[in-house]
Amino acid sequence: METLGERIVNARNRKGLSQEKFAEQLGVSRQMVSRWELNMAVPRMSRMEKICELLGLTANELINGKEGDELDKNQNNSQEPVAYKYLKFKAFMRRTALILLKVLLILITLYIAYTTFKLIVLKHVINKVSQYENYNNYYCKIKSFDESETESVREIWYKDGMYKTIETVKINDTDVKTTLIVDVNNKCRYQVDETNKIAKKRNLTQLDIYENGRLLYDSFPIEIINDFDYISTAFKINKVFYYKKDNKYYLEINDSKVYLNTETYLPNFMNTELKNKKETFNEYDIKLDVVQDEDIKIPNDYIIQ
Repeated sequence: METLGERIVNARNRKGLSQEKFAEQLGVSRQMVSRWELNMAVPRMSRMEKICELLGLTANELINGKEGDELDKNQNNSQEPVAYKYLKFKAFMRRTALILLKVLLILITLYIAYTTFKLIVLKHVINKVSQYENYNNYYCKIKSFDESETESVREIWYKDGMYKTIETVKINDTDVKTTLIVDVNNKCRYQVDETNKIAKKRNLTQLDIYENGRLLYDSFPIEIINDFDYISTAFKINKVFYYKKDNKYYLEINDSKVYLNTETYLPNFMNTELKNKKETFNEYDIKLDVVQDEDIKIPNDYIIQ
């Protein structure tokens, strides 16, 4: 029976190739070809494919000395030559690598497409609500709920640089109310005691959060205001859904849902699922161009201290 080396010699001679020419075409030394032909070494798998190509042989013909169809069909895998097993393994790995590459390209394409969708949604919503960053006349009421029980209520009136805010917190089933009037124009604020009709005047130290009616905008859910880089946010957040239902836009960002009015893009409702599996709810009631001067002024019969 012919050895692998003898089959290489015979096939090379049939092709009219000298050892030097054959070695040159394979990119190896003549001495290496001589070692193969003398059965002193076995070609690497990468060489084996090139040898078959140059000599016009199949892998079966080169390794077994038979046509592929003439192989013993009852031969066990354990009886196959080691080199042939390597060739089959390499072909399998190549197919697997191509499949994995295709899957990877599909996943990358889907990731880029979904990230682009998230970016478009965020940019669209943020551009819509940014009109309220410097709104001049509004009333805003925010109810915060936890496990279906009202936890706190915040009301804001604003017009021409004057605010009135009332915050109501339930403590031991008793509503505790705090009233504040902020005069941005004169950089002062008044802590109002409505029971005793007293207003305590103080300097306004946090001017930036009150300027230009911004308090409304800062009261919006953080998911829909542009105090962050929405481009990088599009890559960081895991989930974004955006759809219209019951005359509202439903915007879901990770574990938060924001319901927006379809015409004004003002928030109506928001709920967030926290890590401890509890949910918090904020209900928004926002009216524009409704505040009158008397809504935000300190009554004349109040004592200012």
